[in-house]
Amino acid sequence: MTEPEPDPYPWLPFEVVRDHLRIKADSEELTRAHDAIERARRFACEFVEDNRPDRWLWEPIDGVLTRTVYVAGPRLIAGALLVASRYYARAGSPLGTVSYGEFATQMLRSDPDVAGALGLGRYARPRVG
Repeated sequence: MTEPEPDPYPWLPFEVVRDHLRIKADSEELTRAHDAIERARRFACEFVEDNRPDRWLWEPIDGVLTRTVYVAGPRLIAGALLVASRYYARAGSPLGTVSYGEFATQMLRSDPDVAGALGLGRYARPRVG
């Protein structure tokens, strides 16, 4: 028997996204929507991690500096939930967030709620260099 793979995004559990979408754990809707919710969760987590790489903890492992844990505070989790819910809601839309390279990223970056929660665009902290 093989061990299940560890969740690559433990900082945003499936149940949190499901509850945010107001889908009951024991409902028929969950049976139909489970895969779509998981896709939305993974998309949101990847989007947040790509746009906020400063939240990774780095540790030396065998002399190599390695990303180990992603630390998402309440604001980043709220932003990820917004991204996941909008991705989930737009999944059936021909003009929604489909994965055509940077198309989805650009669409979400123009959303002020998401930008504010994730610290993107005009909400980003000033950087030097």
